[in-house]
Amino acid sequence: MAAGARAAQGHHGVRRLRRRGPGGERARRRGAGIALLAAFSVTEPGSGTTPDRPLIELTAVAADSGKRLWTATLERPEGHEEGDPYLAGADATTAVLTFDGDSDAVSVGVSLATRQTTWTEQGFDARFVGTGVVVGRGGATVEGRRTADGSKAWTYLDRLDETELSPVGGGLFTAVVGAPFESETRIGDLLAVSTGKPPAGLRAGRTLSEPDELSCWWAEGSAVVCEVEKDFDERVIALDPENWAEFWSFSGLSGGSRGQLL
Repeated sequence: MAAGARAAQGHHGVRRLRRRGPGGERARRRGAGIALLAAFSVTEPGSGTTPDRPLIELTAVAADSGKRLWTATLERPEGHEEGDPYLAGADATTAVLTFDGDSDAVSVGVSLATRQTTWTEQGFDARFVGTGVVVGRGGATVEGRRTADGSKAWTYLDRLDETELSPVGGGLFTAVVGAPFESETRIGDLLAVSTGKPPAGLRAGRTLSEPDELSCWWAEGSAVVCEVEKDFDERVIALDPENWAEFWSFSGLSGGSRGQLL
């Protein structure tokens, strides 16, 4: 078999699939171990008057051994026959893939039990997956949708010009958005994946004070460390995830430096 090709057993014997590059890799727990998921664009060559058939291949591999656990071949969403998929992530039950992006995006949920597409959402650009919820942009809104069926779980803000969404860990993410009706104004927020709202106690303390730029990371559950910029003043803040009190902070970052935990 030629390099870059593999065989997949179909209903009519062996089909040779041509593969393109991966559309993303994500890890999910499987019992005591970790499984890596990867999505690829593949093509089932046609025969005679039958044209080539573009498909998606979703593969799970054991992280500890590299053993292939399973491979599923999926239909592409209608109107999205070209381009590699983006694997937004997976929870215990569902993997979520996105095709294209922005206003042309379509996202699909794939059951990890049946390895079949269970829902399709036009206009939703999935970015990452938490437990039970996938976060992304739906048109001019930031949305959370349930991984089980694609139904809307929450809406953060609507009528947005721009959005930067980043997972933090610990069930949190940051959203830096163009504020509605306020030209050239950006607001950063630390939000819970499950609700699309700030964690209880964080908003009340006003610790982050609606910064212009915000990036955070989860420090092994002991702290949430954030780089904050507001009105050109830059700070690094460590927060207690139990009550969102400030552990420590320092300012005066320059030259685009980034803090790092040792």
